[in-house]
Amino acid sequence: MKKADLKSVRVCIPCGDVLVRKPGERASQWKKRKSCCVTCSAKRRRQEAGAWRATAQKPCAACDVIMRPAHNEKKHGWRLRKYCGKYCNAYGTAGRKVANLPPEEQDTPGKRVRWLRVCESACGTKKPLAVQAVAALAGFSYPTWDRIEDGLPVLVPDWVARCATALGVKAKVLTGPMDYWLRCVAGMTAKGDVRREEVAA
Repeated sequence: MKKADLKSVRVCIPCGDVLVRKPGERASQWKKRKSCCVTCSAKRRRQEAGAWRATAQKPCAACDVIMRPAHNEKKHGWRLRKYCGKYCNAYGTAGRKVANLPPEEQDTPGKRVRWLRVCESACGTKKPLAVQAVAALAGFSYPTWDRIEDGLPVLVPDWVARCATALGVKAKVLTGPMDYWLRCVAGMTAKGDVRREEVAA
């Protein structure tokens, strides 16, 4: 192939097909053309418009976890976003900080009740639950549920079983040994209000 011909052939972005200079196509047009058709051209522009996502990152204003934009997130929305999720947004907008709750530190039934309520799975099937909702499922008031999470005594003798049912787990998950607990919650993470953690400590 002659050297001059090499300038007339290149690869289409993004499909990878050979892109050939059309007969009579002006040099200025050929220089600008990067795609073989309108569909590829539109796809290329979308890719170029989203290239900023590859390096964009910033800390969540509530929990300090490094956030990255979603694959379809707009640049304007990313610029405005301060929090990594709904949980952090709820506490962050109230001026409160959030911290990770290590599962290995949940060594009482009350702590595990709280952890299971606020935890979430990586796949998104398990999300944090509102106190009012799970308390209603357990059949007692949400202040009672709060007392359980804070490790305070309550006048409900079977609260462990009722909390387990409301959370969709076996009672043993709340009362069993640490190794059993860790196996049950593997693959999930939880965050909690820092102020509440300090009070509990």
